[in-house]
Amino acid sequence: MAEEVEQEATAKEETPGLSLSGVLADQLYVLSSSSIVLTTTFAQSSEGGPVLLPLADWRMLGHAVGEEPDQEIAFEALLPLDNIAFLLRDMSGEFREAVENLEAMTSGALNLSQIDTTRMRGWLCDVAEQVESAVASLDRMGLAND
Repeated sequence: MAEEVEQEATAKEETPGLSLSGVLADQLYVLSSSSIVLTTTFAQSSEGGPVLLPLADWRMLGHAVGEEPDQEIAFEALLPLDNIAFLLRDMSGEFREAVENLEAMTSGALNLSQIDTTRMRGWLCDVAEQVESAVASLDRMGLAND
């Protein structure tokens, strides 16, 4: 079963009253959904026996800001399932750093009223809950294998 995360807003709702041009307009994407589908196959262990290999078919859909939201594929890859966990860790660290940098930039007189910190905070709380549930599943699988 695919897990999908839908973004509630379109690009116009994300940045009301703003317009971009040039390279920024051409290369700025808004991702509206992401799906990860579990796929498995068998691989051969170093001892020669078969082992189950969990994979993730990961797809992100979105569109360039200046285009109609026709849900073109922005990214698609087949990855080892544990690579998704690594990417979540890596992206969360990078996101934390970006938010801390933004906080430092906005602590002065600059007012960035376009940033919806309430919605971003809600999404991050959802991420924390989902990761906690995934860790619990891994713990249960580990206990079953002991």
